[in-house]
Amino acid sequence: MWQAIGGCERIAATVRAELARALVASVVKGRATDQELWALARLAARAPVAGPINCVVASASASEIADALLAAPWTRPDATAFALAQIGRLTGDRERDLPADVRERVARRLSVEPGGERLVRLIREIVPLEAREEARLLDESLPAGLRLRA
Repeated sequence: MWQAIGGCERIAATVRAELARALVASVVKGRATDQELWALARLAARAPVAGPINCVVASASASEIADALLAAPWTRPDATAFALAQIGRLTGDRERDLPADVRERVARRLSVEPGGERLVRLIREIVPLEAREEARLLDESLPAGLRLRA
């Protein structure tokens, strides 16, 4: 269900923020799944995949989400790092970008993760996503629990 919601980029920004906060609560409790972290990355991302800019979660809300992730235990480090990178990603748009101090805290935390150099670049520089990052954001897999039958 979360994957389906995460892929809906035309949901109002305020609703997206509320949904993202619900997912953050699961992360803080150490219960978030990879799919929920993927949905969080999509819901609170600074740069939508194909949706309109007016549906991007406000910078202030995204900053609160980033701070909560920074303070939470990372039971799924790879998925949490990916989500945090999407939430803190630099776009060059003052309205969407997180404040510099928040982005710097995010960059410091991501720098210690495997593949952290690339994630830090997403936070500090305006760079296009690599093919593997785009593929991860688009996630063509079935949601957890669904199976195709021949």
